[in-house]
Amino acid sequence: ADRQTVYAVTGWRRINGEYYFLMPGDEKRTVRLPGKMQCYRMDQCCSAEDIHAAAQLLSKPVAPAEVIYPLLAIAFLSPLNHFLKLAGCEPKFVLFLVGKTGSRKSTLAALMLSFFGKFTASELPLSFRDTANSILHHTFALKDVLTCIDDYHPAGRQEEQKLTATAQSIMRAYGDRTGKGRLRADASPMESRPPQGNAIVTAEFPPDIGESGTARYFSLELKGNDVNLQVLSSFQKEAADGSLQRCMYGYLRWLKERFLSDNDTEQEFISMLQTWFQQRRDRFQLSGIRCHGRVPETVAWLQLGMDLLLLFLKECGVYAENDFKDVQEHFRQIL
Repeated sequence: ADRQTVYAVTGWRRINGEYYFLMPGDEKRTVRLPGKMQCYRMDQCCSAEDIHAAAQLLSKPVAPAEVIYPLLAIAFLSPLNHFLKLAGCEPKFVLFLVGKTGSRKSTLAALMLSFFGKFTASELPLSFRDTANSILHHTFALKDVLTCIDDYHPAGRQEEQKLTATAQSIMRAYGDRTGKGRLRADASPMESRPPQGNAIVTAEFPPDIGESGTARYFSLELKGNDVNLQVLSSFQKEAADGSLQRCMYGYLRWLKERFLSDNDTEQEFISMLQTWFQQRRDRFQLSGIRCHGRVPETVAWLQLGMDLLLLFLKECGVYAENDFKDVQEHFRQIL
């Protein structure tokens, strides 16, 4: 009989002593995700044109920098989750995209998810019409990738209570990185299934989940005319052509070659991430801005995602040193 290993989880995994990033579309390893997760896919190739196309998101005004920069940061932060967890500083927040109907929230979210597959505003992997248990079950399988939980939009008081409870469960799960404790029929404990990737939540207004729940998300407001539809259309064509997912494959390959070639470089990478995170968190804490204690950590994680993206673009020859520092400083001021 033929023997085949089928993986049901995405993300970094050490196989025979070497790191691989598991995604559907891999010619050597079979990865199968259920239902609406089948849009996740990654082509195993990358060209300079693909990287340049993705880098244009930093300079072309598809949306204000206050919106598009954090979205890009969380997209490129997601593949670092595995190593940040090993460093003891796993991301513990959700990016919350708020805007009135027609402001293109879901469309922008789909564009960011296109780094990990082919998505449109009508084909997002998760929504608030799913049950909380279903959402959290799928977020465990989506390791080291970005997902979207779409359309928090209660139609009445009863539905608002239901969707608010779902939002509370999502914020707690991502904010604490813990899964529900369950028992089997024989009373033996089951392994918990916490979220292992990062998430964007889209909503027409923020849910009423208290100060503690609110502190677990980072909110971005998208106004009616913020999205440049002509520029958005050009990026959607690039996404449909697969340029963004090929750029992400190039980023993953760069991470592996640059930081994961052997055990020593991996440990140095983990130590570097821990140091960078602490430096960015401490800098924000010392800035004098009064805020909830979770905010400096969230800012540090977003800066970390942007810094690794910029370092990748610089070492690929897409960004010069001056451009690198200008975007880095602009993003720091935005945060």
